[in-house]
Amino acid sequence: FISPDDEKLALSLGASRYISKPADIESFLETVQKVVDEYKEGRLSVPVALHTPESDIFEMYKESIGRKFDEKVRELELYRQIFMNSNEAVSVIDSEGFYREQNSSHRVLFGYSIEELMGKTPAIYLGESMFAAMYQTLKKRGVYRSELISYKKSGEALYVDLSVFPISDEKGDVIFYISIGRDITTRKKIEMELRERVDELERFYETAVNRELKMKELKEEINGLKERLSKYEPA
Repeated sequence: FISPDDEKLALSLGASRYISKPADIESFLETVQKVVDEYKEGRLSVPVALHTPESDIFEMYKESIGRKFDEKVRELELYRQIFMNSNEAVSVIDSEGFYREQNSSHRVLFGYSIEELMGKTPAIYLGESMFAAMYQTLKKRGVYRSELISYKKSGEALYVDLSVFPISDEKGDVIFYISIGRDITTRKKIEMELRERVDELERFYETAVNRELKMKELKEEINGLKERLSKYEPA
């Protein structure tokens, strides 16, 4: 609550100062010190009754709550738009590992509707053993990041760069996990093709080197035979 109307409401209830967050520590302490000094010097006004009629205060309070509610609605709509329109495959998983929501990119990548995912875990595309390992890492380290093989609903294999991190409540207990996946199949295929080409060139190089060594040995053997043969030729 940081608007001028919010400050007006607070002061009308008898507050001596109104400090909006965020506030740097120096100005915060300075304001508190001034209030303490005014109290010690008897200059701090502490009303025994409200400055403003209670009915007016109630209306101000309703307006303040309404502004805050509208602000939260706008924030939620912003986050929803970011979530739904992200190019990354984003999903929301509860603390037990079960799906709660997915965006359109996640649906396109893996081929499952949200109805098909409800009551399921990411094991549906990772496999039970891989999901168990991922979940254990989350419990132990709090975050997860890896490149791994996943499977679409059609059974097609693909490589995914997967990141998972927790959303916690005010007590620090995990309430949701956010999973962000990126299709890296094309990149991995190019990497494998390049690796195969490098291996092929290394084998070719070794073959060429070995062949060159054998040719050298063969030439030396021929020269040796010629030398021996020359001993038997008539002068």
